[in-house]
Amino acid sequence: MTAIIFDFNGTMFFDEKFQEISWKEFMEKKINRAITDEEFQTYIHGRNASETFEYFLGYPLSKEDIEQMAEEKEVVYRKLCLASKDFHLAPGLEELLDKLKEFKMPMTIATASGWKNVQFFFQYLHLDRWFDIHQVIYNDGKVAGKPAPDLFLNAAKVLEKDI
Repeated sequence: MTAIIFDFNGTMFFDEKFQEISWKEFMEKKINRAITDEEFQTYIHGRNASETFEYFLGYPLSKEDIEQMAEEKEVVYRKLCLASKDFHLAPGLEELLDKLKEFKMPMTIATASGWKNVQFFFQYLHLDRWFDIHQVIYNDGKVAGKPAPDLFLNAAKVLEKDI
């Protein structure tokens, strides 16, 4: 093993309940109906906002509209995080990251989160202890969402320089 790429949401930080509550609260107001668990797993979990909004609204949106709606939803998400005692890294992760740093293991994060959330996580979870924020690959609206491997392939390219 010469480098490590971490997924973030749901692996380094168990945020499924924050995501589910914020997405359901936000989208149900927009579409005036409940979101099913199947829809959540298929059209929200790990997807980028444009794919999600297009499915639920039934039409494509401009880049500006997508960014505005996504940020409105993320404000709800970040408030939920800050209000919860469960807003912390996964148990044992800090110790693992400390060891990897001690061994000078090249590593980064690939996440479906947007830039403002990446900044939020770095600020409140102090990720700069282990990671360079400028090497994090995030959803910039240009990369296909999961299950497409693009985020991870781009992260591997970033890490090639460090190997």
